[in-house]
Amino acid sequence: MSKSAATDAVLARSRLRMLTILFASSVAFLGSTIAPGLPGLYAHYADVANAELLSRLVLTMPALFVALAGPFVGLVIDRYGRRNTLIFSTVGFGVAGMSGLVLESLTAILVGRAFLGVFLVGILISVTALIGDYYSGDERNKVAGLQGAFISFGTLIYTILGGFLAEIHWRAGFVLFAVSFVLIVPMLLSLYEPSRTPVIERS
Repeated sequence: MSKSAATDAVLARSRLRMLTILFASSVAFLGSTIAPGLPGLYAHYADVANAELLSRLVLTMPALFVALAGPFVGLVIDRYGRRNTLIFSTVGFGVAGMSGLVLESLTAILVGRAFLGVFLVGILISVTALIGDYYSGDERNKVAGLQGAFISFGTLIYTILGGFLAEIHWRAGFVLFAVSFVLIVPMLLSLYEPSRTPVIERS
């Protein structure tokens, strides 16, 4: 491979890395896309005790477990690495998110949503850590700005799609979580585990 071709390959991988990080960030608010389907969910489980309250919890459960799991996920990232945590969390996020397609009981759906929150915080923390590791200075600020834009744009697009899918069936919105699986291949190809050499302070 010529020097020019090698340089092009490095640049292409660098662009893929950035896009992968940005699209991974865009799933941050994917959990709320099932909101349009909540009336249908409530109607389906109307005979269950406290169905109205439990139906609302389906939407808010991930946020609760994001808050509860955050400190522990940080420990996992320190132990197993940012890249591994991100890939594992992305797979788990997709599985937990799509579980609503097949789970029959409202309680089981709530459990799936709780796991969704745990995997979501794994994605958010590891992506943010990787941005800090991969980039510095103005480039880091640029990527952080793009991350915010992708999160906002992703929330808009996923919410619109969730509304269309809710018209088909209240479970159809859970299909959107399949987006997570699309990200696995570019993660494996473009991301690497940053070296974390301890800094030795001189007295």
